Amino acid sequence: MGEKKDFYNRNTDVIKGLLIIAVIALHFPFKIISEKAVIFPYFLEFAVPGFMFISGYVRTLSYEKKGASSIGDAYDRDKILRSLIRLVVPFTLFFVFAQIFMRIIGLYTVGIVEYGLLALFFDYLRGFIGQGSYYFPLMLQFVFVFPLVWYRVRTKGFKGVIEVFFINLLYEVLKTAYGMSDFEYRFILLRYLFIIACGSFAALYEKKTCKINNILMTASLTIG
Repeated sequence: MGEKKDFYNRNTDVIKGLLIIAVIALHFPFKIISEKAVIFPYFLEFAVPGFMFISGYVRTLSYEKKGASSIGDAYDRDKILRSLIRLVVPFTLFFVFAQIFMRIIGLYTVGIVEYGLLALFFDYLRGFIGQGSYYFPLMLQFVFVFPLVWYRVRTKGFKGVIEVFFINLLYEVLKTAYGMSDFEYRFILLRYLFIIACGSFAALYEKKTCKINNILMTASLTIG
C-alpha cells in the first residue's frame, strides 16, 4: 500500500478542464484528413479515456479517505446511493429541460403520448441523443462496476491491473467475434475497464511506483 498522503490532488481539476476542452473540440466537424493528423488522436481522442482514468483515480482516493478496505465497504448502500444521486439528479433535470426545449423549437414534433413512454425511457437510459450521449449510462455502470476493479487492484496490486486487462481484452475479442455493432459497443463500460484500473492503481501506489504509473497511464490512454 502507498504512503499516507493528502487525498485531494488539485492537478486532477486542471486535467479535467483540459479534457473538457478536448471533448468540445472533438465534436467539431473535422474532415477525414484532419482526423489523421498527429494532433487528433493524441490530443483529442484521448478525452473520454482520460476521464475514465481520472474517475478511477479520484474514486480510489475517495475510498482511501473514507477508510474503505473491503468489497463490502465499497458497496456500502449509502455510498452507492450518493453516487447515483450525483449522477441521476442533474442528468434528469437536463433531460426534462432538453425534452421541453426540443419540442418548443420543433425538433420533436410529437408529444410524449405519441412518442411513447417506453421510447422516452430508453432515450433516458441511452443518455438522450448526440455523440456524447453514452457517457451517462457509462457512469451509471461505473458506480456498480468500479468497486470490483478497485478491490482487485487494492488487494493484488499490479497483478490486479493485469487481471482487469485480460478481462477487458476478452470483452474486445468477444465483441469482435460476435459482431457487436459500434452503437451497442459504446454503451458498455467494459471497454474502459483497463483504463479505470490504471487510474485506481495510480492513486493507490502513486509515490512508490511512479515509473510504472507513467507507463500504465500512457498505455491505457493509447489503447483507449
